[in-house]
Amino acid sequence: MITPNYISSDSISRIINLLTIRYWGEFKRREGSLKHGSGIMNLDSKFSTLFVEKGKHNDLIDTIFRSDNQFDSSLKDTFEFIQIQKYSKGDYIVPHRDVYDVCKLHLVTLTKSLVDGLIVEENNTLIKIYDEPGQYVDLSKGCWHWVDPVKNAPRLTLVIGE
Repeated sequence: MITPNYISSDSISRIINLLTIRYWGEFKRREGSLKHGSGIMNLDSKFSTLFVEKGKHNDLIDTIFRSDNQFDSSLKDTFEFIQIQKYSKGDYIVPHRDVYDVCKLHLVTLTKSLVDGLIVEENNTLIKIYDEPGQYVDLSKGCWHWVDPVKNAPRLTLVIGE
């Protein structure tokens, strides 16, 4: 379920540097047509997303898929989408099950926290996975998961749809 150091610490530093210097202003709040809903009626998540695009964010894509990272080399050319989620203090994701039309989601934590993380329902048990830079979280398809209001901001995660 969790693979540490899936993305190297050097790549994490480069990704965060690119985000801070070049792309921080491109994060969009998940509101209106971009909202991220839940299984709970009338409750929406609160966070921001950078929608990474081929041709526009190639330096970021190249850094994510560097050879010292553990992604399959073909994923760089075949991914459906890449999103980087940014949480400010108090931001959260409501309990939900992913409904993306992809065969696999790749989730990697980019920042560290001893209090923030992803909560996952697995085999009728709730597990909190604390944020550790570079860790890969493999979620079972259809499992419930969420992020409680963030205390250590910014919190950054990488999501790749395959």
